[in-house]
Amino acid sequence: FWDDQLTEEEEDLICGTYEVVTDGTMQTAFRSWWPRPAAWKLCGLNCGYWSRDAEHWFQTRLKQILSSSAAIYTNNEWR
Repeated sequence: FWDDQLTEEEEDLICGTYEVVTDGTMQTAFRSWWPRPAAWKLCGLNCGYWSRDAEHWFQTRLKQILSSSAAIYTNNEWR
């Protein structure tokens, strides 16, 4: 099957990624509600399988998002 991988656009959609203007300048940065694949690969929760710790982190993050207390982060902020 030729389409068994997500495109970067599909990954960004799933992660809730936005391109935003930074500091009132014309420069932009990508921010997301969930870590993008590049950031997730480098985090301590990425151990090759979905662990109990990853699930706990996910549930905590989801509650923050649903209660409007979560911020969106850049890849560097996710690390």
